[in-house]
Amino acid sequence: MKTSILILTFLLIFLCSIPLVSSIPNYISNPSPTDGETDVNVTAKGVQTCADITIPTGCTGNITFSWLNQTEYYNAWLAWRNNTGPKPTTANHTYIYYTWTNVNISTTYCYENPNVTCSTENKWNENFIWTITLELNCSGKPSIFTETYSFKPEPCDVFYIYPPPFSTNICPCCSEICAGITNPRGHPMDIKFFAKEQNETFYNNIATFYSKYNETYCFCFEGYDIQPHAVGHTRAEIIPLAINTWYNITFQYFDSIGMTGTPSEVIIPEDGHYNIDFFAICTDNNANPAGDKIAFRFTRNGAEINSSYHELDFQKQDNLREVVSLAHVILNKGDKINFQYIVNDVNIHIHEDATWSSNNTSAYASIERVDNYHVPVKYNQTYYWYINVTDTIDGTQYNSDIFTINTETDPENCLSGEEVSEQLTIHVDSATDRSQSYLIGGLLILPLVFVFLNKRRKK
Repeated sequence: MKTSILILTFLLIFLCSIPLVSSIPNYISNPSPTDGETDVNVTAKGVQTCADITIPTGCTGNITFSWLNQTEYYNAWLAWRNNTGPKPTTANHTYIYYTWTNVNISTTYCYENPNVTCSTENKWNENFIWTITLELNCSGKPSIFTETYSFKPEPCDVFYIYPPPFSTNICPCCSEICAGITNPRGHPMDIKFFAKEQNETFYNNIATFYSKYNETYCFCFEGYDIQPHAVGHTRAEIIPLAINTWYNITFQYFDSIGMTGTPSEVIIPEDGHYNIDFFAICTDNNANPAGDKIAFRFTRNGAEINSSYHELDFQKQDNLREVVSLAHVILNKGDKINFQYIVNDVNIHIHEDATWSSNNTSAYASIERVDNYHVPVKYNQTYYWYINVTDTIDGTQYNSDIFTINTETDPENCLSGEEVSEQLTIHVDSATDRSQSYLIGGLLILPLVFVFLNKRRKK
């Protein structure tokens, strides 16, 4: 009995040691890039994807390579993170296709995936997904085989960023920003970081590194300096409604940095010295305009600013007259500035002819702070930032994608200045050469191994 059990046991072990042969034919094999491959080379045509396809004798097949439309998928991901769209899935997004039809040859099939870009660590999940579908027809019997793979492309020139996009609870002063940057030409680079608040129009330079080589660069993002200014101009003809009434000029085109307001009013952001410039061209349609007058001024909170008042009189019909007014003023935060005019005859219009140009200017005004104003990073604010890299030898420029971070809502959750400095030093050291941690760890372990082996020998 024992002998029978022993024989049965050995028989089971023998049977289990025999490799099982799959009954499913391996018609799709040897994908390139391999599934999960990283650092895949990206050419001007994208990434070449290949696979060995086996067509059984007497059969024909349709072979389809499909690649997830990564650009569309990334944009949908951005919309989702910005709360302007649903969370994307690979199932509900479009694919790019290439198909070979009615093939009967077993060989390697290749085609380029054009929708591939380089990768940036921490940017997002940059695995590029592609699928091979083989539709076989053997003696009128159809069958379908599908394989799905993914790969990660080679690093971009900006190969690493920190913090990751859409990070939250970032503490102002200091919130470190880092970027790993390489120049494939081997030349030195000027590296500039730009940022802006969510509702601002223009980006501001927040850090610059000159003549640098391939490395990871970090700095404390605690704010930026700007020179607040506002500019307005109008091409349209301005016609007064009544005489002896001050009217605000409403500019057709208005833009500002560091200032708020409307096309007819500018609000001063901070106390300081400001230069104000104004220019206008006028004409009088009266056949006998003698005694007709127009005057201009700037006002601060409704009161006339000294030296801003200028007056014109007319002696000839349709004769163009111009006024230029300049002022240097000390203004306070919240002051409201308006540009006004008044007439004693409604036939006086603010207007410039445009005989040889469509860019005529009837009126123009600008306000500019004389010195820079430091804008600190704010709590509970969304910031956009990007990197500009300039090759200092050949002048080639490269702009990164635009990234987003959100600052902490509660100041109590942020570290003190001393703690921030310590944390930043740690992060800069680790970001500058992340491989150092492995080297140091190995050096620390070696003495422990030596002590352990000595103890074993003594025993």
